[in-house]
Amino acid sequence: SNKMAASVAYSKESELSSVSSGKVAQQCPEATLVTCHSSMVKYNVKLTDYKQLNVSFQFPSAYPNELLIIDIRSKTIYDKFLSGLEKVCEEHLREKYIGRLQIKAALEFIVQFLKDNPFVVCPEELSFVKKELSVGSKDEVKVKQKNGYIDYKAQQEQYFAEYRLSIKEDYPITQVQIALRGSNFPSELVQVFTGRAVEMARKCVEPPAMKKKGAPPFQPKPSLRRVAEFLVTECVRRYPSEKCPLCNELGLPANPDEVIKEEKHPRYVHRVYCGHLYHRQCLEEYLKIPPFQGIPSSLGLVEQSTVAGNAVLHPALHPVLHPVLHPVLHPVLHPVLHPVLHPVLHPVLHPVLHPV
Repeated sequence: SNKMAASVAYSKESELSSVSSGKVAQQCPEATLVTCHSSMVKYNVKLTDYKQLNVSFQFPSAYPNELLIIDIRSKTIYDKFLSGLEKVCEEHLREKYIGRLQIKAALEFIVQFLKDNPFVVCPEELSFVKKELSVGSKDEVKVKQKNGYIDYKAQQEQYFAEYRLSIKEDYPITQVQIALRGSNFPSELVQVFTGRAVEMARKCVEPPAMKKKGAPPFQPKPSLRRVAEFLVTECVRRYPSEKCPLCNELGLPANPDEVIKEEKHPRYVHRVYCGHLYHRQCLEEYLKIPPFQGIPSSLGLVEQSTVAGNAVLHPALHPVLHPVLHPVLHPVLHPVLHPVLHPVLHPVLHPVLHPV
């Protein structure tokens, strides 16, 4: 009994000496010693601003023949994850370190566990993408925890788009990375999907160029859920059933193999600034044949208002009545209208598109 007590005291004192001298921190540079006392040892473990926690170790009476008492807390990581981390760390020590010094082994395990789980900073976002976003659909979701990415294949009717959404080590300070892996939507639409998603993610982490007066300091926001929800619900879910506001027929054919790829084809689909789809022929006829009015507001093209007796464009298409056309509808500032939108060179501007 006395021999065992001496062994325990020696082991505990030996470990406290290693801790106080800085040897443990040297071998585990992510850990900074906060407290070293015979009753408790405390470290701050930091990988990034969002991946940091405090680990407290207490010695049981029969240490090291008993497990350390471990308490992990954090202001940036969810309690549920911390509870799970405590349990797996204890299991790791119980399996390999009973009768041996445990603090260094515990710290190394905790640091490696944080590195192996990039989604530790966004478990709610991950849960939403894995479970809620795909409810009631045929979507396929694969998560690679250690690599920090989600492969999401969103499907609606016969159409699909598959994206890889990746987060870096310092997420959410940096934006989610978006990579298209495959799609059978028209290339023009896919470019819009991806481009808008990338811009959406950028705005989550970069302050606006023009700060509003009185606005609070900019803080980066998580972008994973926002981007995933946009790509799935506002893109893949929406467009297979989207109708052309002019002919009230489906913009895209029911069979993706029948998608028109030739831009001059009458049934080629254009997506305009507000998000609606138009067949090329429908749009051309409306833009060049008088009286340029009479489109029901329920179809989403125009909002009935009067400026000199003419209809005013959908606010998203032409939010400001200005002599220069909206850059998306008229990318070149020139007296001749864009040939696709207005193929007939006429000196009088379209009164609906350009009421002033």
